[in-house]
Amino acid sequence: MLTDNGSDTKADPRARPVRATRRRVLTRLWGLTGWSLLAGSGVLLHRTLTAARPPSRSVSLSPTLLNQVRAEGGLVTGELFLRFAGDELIALRLRCTHLGCTLTFDRGDRVLRCPCHGSHFDLDGNPAVGPAETPLERVALRHDNGTWVAQLDDPLTPR
Repeated sequence: MLTDNGSDTKADPRARPVRATRRRVLTRLWGLTGWSLLAGSGVLLHRTLTAARPPSRSVSLSPTLLNQVRAEGGLVTGELFLRFAGDELIALRLRCTHLGCTLTFDRGDRVLRCPCHGSHFDLDGNPAVGPAETPLERVALRHDNGTWVAQLDDPLTPR
């Protein structure tokens, strides 16, 4: 049998044995519960911080769509604004850099407008009228087997 200080009562007959009182049992149980919660929280935190990156998002731009972009001088498709500057294809994300509202293309004034707070952007993505002060995000494009692909999770210019 063990004593309060952890020694064996057989080795020291004068030592008092430890009694398993309800308080001692509950104290140890609460201690074990606390350590278990701490360990579980550590595991959850680790899994959260090392979670896999979301799958890559990309959009194929068909030759028909690109012909339409060329003919109209610019076109909105999904969350992108596409236009040609000479022979270079430019893709801008239609998300206002002020508060993230979705932009619209005003064909008459040749600007991208934010319906939420009135910001205007030129067709290169530069802010023309505030409150937005940061240019629009350019989306990476790659040519893949005769088709252009917009890589939506790989911006060229950070916000």
